[in-house]
Formats: sequence, C-alpha cells, structure tokens
Amino acid sequence: MERTGLEMNTTCFNHSRKYISYCSFHDMMCCQYCVSESHQYCQVQPLQEVDAKKVENDLRNLTLEFQAIENFLVKMMSKIGDQRKQCLEEIGQVRNHLQTQLENLEKKMTENISRDYENLKSETEYTMEQIGNDKIKVQMMANKLTGLKRKGTDEQYLCAVTSTKNELRAIRRSLAEVRESRALLEKNMSVHVNPNLTSFDEKNNSFGEVVIQSSASIMSYSKPLSRRRMAQETFRSETDISLKKCDTLTFPRKMRITGCVRLPGGKHVFVESHKNRLVLNESGKFRDIMPFTESPFDVCHIGHNIVAVTIPERNEVVYVDILKGIQIKSSLFFKNKCYGVDCNGECMVIGFPNNERVIVADLDGTELMSFKVRGERFTLGPCEIYTVDEQLDNVICYELSGGKRWMYPDKVRQPAGVAVDRGGQVYVFSKFNKSLYLISPYGRTSRILEDNAKEDLNDFSCLYMYPGSDELLIFSYSTQAIMYTVEG
Repeated sequence: MERTGLEMNTTCFNHSRKYISYCSFHDMMCCQYCVSESHQYCQVQPLQEVDAKKVENDLRNLTLEFQAIENFLVKMMSKIGDQRKQCLEEIGQVRNHLQTQLENLEKKMTENISRDYENLKSETEYTMEQIGNDKIKVQMMANKLTGLKRKGTDEQYLCAVTSTKNELRAIRRSLAEVRESRALLEKNMSVHVNPNLTSFDEKNNSFGEVVIQSSASIMSYSKPLSRRRMAQETFRSETDISLKKCDTLTFPRKMRITGCVRLPGGKHVFVESHKNRLVLNESGKFRDIMPFTESPFDVCHIGHNIVAVTIPERNEVVYVDILKGIQIKSSLFFKNKCYGVDCNGECMVIGFPNNERVIVADLDGTELMSFKVRGERFTLGPCEIYTVDEQLDNVICYELSGGKRWMYPDKVRQPAGVAVDRGGQVYVFSKFNKSLYLISPYGRTSRILEDNAKEDLNDFSCLYMYPGSDELLIFSYSTQAIMYTVEG
C-alpha cells in the first residue's frame, strides 16, 4: 500500500541525518551533509519555506473544473431529453396523416430514437462517472494535504506534496483525454423525416433517420496546470512598496464612480451610479454608452467587449456589449440585491452583502457554489476572494471554495475598498482616516501608503487595480480620479 505523509521517512538515507533543506533543481530533500557534498551550487531553501501553494491551487482548480463539467453534462442531458420528446412529437404529427401501414415504420423509428438516445445517455453517464471519480480523488488529496499541513511535520508535508504532484499528472492526462474526446462535444437530437412520406408509397421502408449533431461547447475550462518545480517565487517586499502619482483622470462632469474595469487595449468602463449609466474612457475621451432605469453598482470584464453590470434595486446582473452599447443576452435575476461583481477569466463572483453571501458562477451565470462572506466590497484573485467588512473593521481572504485563509482584524478602521496586486499585496482604503493601507500577503502586517494630508481622498467611492498590472485607481465623488503606479 502507498505510504501516507505521516509514514514517510524524515531522515537522510545516506547520512542518517534529519532533512533540513529542499533542492528545487533536483526536486529532493537534503540533510546538511547532502548540501555540502552534492548541492553546494544548487539553490536550496529551508523546508518550511517550500511553496506548496501551486499544488493546492491545482487541487482547487480541478475541483471547480470537474464541477463545471458535471453541471454542463447534466444540463445537456436535460436538453437532449426535451429534444427527444420534440422528435417523438414530430413523428407523431406525421403519423396522424397516415394510416395503419405507417405504424410499423413509426415503431421502427421510435426504436431508433430510443436506441440512439440510450447510447448517448450511456456515453454521457460513463463520462460523468469518470469525472466524478477523479473529482473525488482530487478532493481526497486536498483533504489529505490539509490534514498533514495541520498535524504533520514539514518533511511529511513535502513528501505528501510530491506524491500528490505525481497523482495529479495522471489525473491531468485523464482529464486531457476527456477534453479531446467526443464526450464534451455539444450534442443535439433531431429527426429528418422522409419527404416521400407526404405522398406515401408502400415501397417506402424508412420513416426517416435520427441525427445527432456535435459541436464545440461554450463552457470554459480553467487554465492548464503548470508543471514548474516548487521554487520560491520572488515578489516585491511590502517594506519597499511605494505609490507614485502618475496621472489624473479628469471627467467631463462630477461623477460618483462605484465600479471600474479596464479592458484589453487600455479602455476603461466606469459605473456612474449618480446618473445611472456606464461611461467609456478611450484615450482620454469619455462617452456614455449605456443608460439604466435604476442605479448600477459594479462592473467586471467577461470577455472581448462584454462586461457584466449589477443593478441592486432590480436584483439583476446585465451583460452589455460596450462597443454597441446594448444588452446582448438575458439578464441574471436573483432573490436578493446583488452589489459587487468580479471575474478572473474562469469564473464570476457576485456579492449579496445584505445576506452576507457570495455565489461563484461560470461565465454564463450558472451557479457553481455559494458561501458566507461579510462585506459589500471584494476583489477576485486567481484562486482567492479578498473582502472588506466596514462594520467590523475586518479585511478577510477566502478561498474560492469558501474556506477562510486569513483575516486582518481591527487595524484598518471602516475599510471601504480593496484591491490586490500580482504579488498578493493587498490595498485597502479606510474611510475613518481617509488613508490607503498596504497589507502584506497572508495578513501579517500593514502600514499607511497614502493619507489625506498628501492627497484629497475625501468622499471615497471606489478602488481599482487592473489584474497583473501596477496601475491603481482611486475614485471619489468628484470630477477626477487619481492614478498611481505601485513601485518597489
């Protein structure tokens, strides 16, 4: 049987010394003699600093993808079932114009439809079972790593991470085969009725044929999981970070910006809640692109020229083509008021602060999961949600599965806006002292980056950082927004 992390050996086989370091080049643990004899020119690091975050993220991403595939297959099966009924109804309508001689042909055709449906159903159920089994394996590996992280030693945890990496390779290969197979092709069932039946002849020996059409589905997969070694990534230190004012966006009128998103190419889309509209900024030129009857609150980029906008008073999320200035598909409606919305290119998160809840959905709005989150404002990282609770003075980081990673309590008073950079540094605006705080990754420390003595930060309304960039925007109810560059 395979050994667990708790059963792994913690001492060097060659020197009978305790492992103290990890060599990322050779992908192995080392004792002090191994380092001096064989790894003096390698980049080694203490075991407690080995970054297992990538494996943990892979486990979470795989779980989300398996869930999305399951939802897609269930939805497709329901649709095919409805199409099967439509096919049978069409056959029945033709049969009503014919007499007894058509009954045998109808029976044969019905059997063909049922046979092809059962074959399609069997193929889909097999894929669902395969996906479900792999999902359970990933969840079990994630639970196993969590247990070792809490109770095991660093050496045991690293052994478990290494073992998990090997198992993930096999699961990724299996998942790649599913992606490339016919199982995830969009399937539709219809019937082609023999045109000769309109002038029925006893020589006809066919009622028609069942047609199964397959096409590429619109579901989106998560990004491929990388195979990089567990090397420590180098990010800027929180002690070296500073803000440099690089520009000021001057609006054509006084606006209350409650939401902002930057599109590829440098365009900005603003939510102007005071005038109930979206505003597009393209190379310094502003134009209104979409009015609403109720006040919008937040916006996120879905893909291409498409954005999603929340309308709290209508419990609605609207999809808008910003170039055409029109709604492009049916809105999403909910039972409660929705405020914040964000998207990381793979999933969308919608906030319901009055119910202390967020939902994680695919890009079409199909709910994947929901969990409790306090606070009106949040921002979405690759695998995390960062949120601020203005009433309880908390800054909290959650996993996309709902688990709480860390909390930074009582230090930032009345936190009202949050952004995060590519290194995991968190930027939070405090309404209490009208200052911008920097919180280090994992919520260890904080300090003030900008305060009201340096800039006019009164009547704050929104904070935004474009993912993967060093551009930070601060909005207030005024005729301009302040743009900073994060340096360090």
